[in-house]
Amino acid sequence: IEKISPTPQEPTVDDTERNKRLKEILKKKWFIPQPKEEYEKLSRRFKGLSMFDTDERSWVMPSVSLMTPTGFSAKWGDVFTGFGVTNRGRYTNNPDGVFSVGAGFGDPVALLGFEVSATFLNVRKVFNSGIGFSAKVSHTFPDTTSIAIGKIGFLQFPKDASDSGSSEYLAISRAFLLTADPTAPFSLAVATLGIGDGQFKTDIQLFKRIPAIGIFSSLSLRVLQPMNLLVNWDQNLHLGVSIAPFRRFPLVLTAGALD
Repeated sequence: IEKISPTPQEPTVDDTERNKRLKEILKKKWFIPQPKEEYEKLSRRFKGLSMFDTDERSWVMPSVSLMTPTGFSAKWGDVFTGFGVTNRGRYTNNPDGVFSVGAGFGDPVALLGFEVSATFLNVRKVFNSGIGFSAKVSHTFPDTTSIAIGKIGFLQFPKDASDSGSSEYLAISRAFLLTADPTAPFSLAVATLGIGDGQFKTDIQLFKRIPAIGIFSSLSLRVLQPMNLLVNWDQNLHLGVSIAPFRRFPLVLTAGALD
């Protein structure tokens, strides 16, 4: 019997240096299964989408959306600030800008992430501009799908400081690896689809205060490690580009044409 059915041998595996290198790249980016202990270790620092996690990534991640929310959120220890200007507001011919600060709490990969931000709504008036507070809660799954529920302007001073009022939304985002090497040109796309009221409604629905739900979406394509091309839809089409000029320092510059 032993001669007829010898002990089976394990199949040979192609372990060339190139394959080992690709395997390590994919392991860091979560695109192949991991041992439980390795998975738990990686889950504490989700690589590839947070601009704050720079320890084991070759470049800071540029923005993946221009004007609409995504399913991703900040986590505990993340603090951010941003400043934006436009040559005219949506319902006026005057230039304007916004300034915001925010922070993350919890862990969206392990359980839930919470993000809270405060935005000065009209920097032309400096401290007399009005301020709005926004929040979201999100969860990110191992396949990079992330779901967020949020409210923009849930608290405003003075009341109705924003011309579009408050906005509730649901957003689902997913990252897609387009090449074996996530650091290569045209290697990563991030898509978002969401629904919401308030600023996501059409202009007629907004002005006439008609209860309605609008659809918004965004798509980003990493053309180079420090650069993403952006397309957004929120009842109007927006195009833009986002650049992270420094390899490790989390500064992101984004420019676009709206409406």
